[in-house]
Amino acid sequence: MATVSGENMIRMFNIETDENYVLTLGESAFGGALFQDKINCIQYNARKRIITGGTKNGYIVMWRCKNASAISPSSGDEWEA
Repeated sequence: MATVSGENMIRMFNIETDENYVLTLGESAFGGALFQDKINCIQYNARKRIITGGTKNGYIVMWRCKNASAISPSSGDEWEA
């Protein structure tokens, strides 16, 4: 499950293990340009394993799951911005 709440991050939850982690706009892939922006909506494409976020300033950011298996990612390291 993924949620956003007007911050610069997407919070990812694994309900089965009661673990969570974040994907942030502060990642080096964004060059620090979006650090002060806020994510206000998200969409997940299960077939391509891409999570997309829309920001307050009109940007669209994407993370692709590096893990090709059907297992859900367990950390932010398994996503590529």
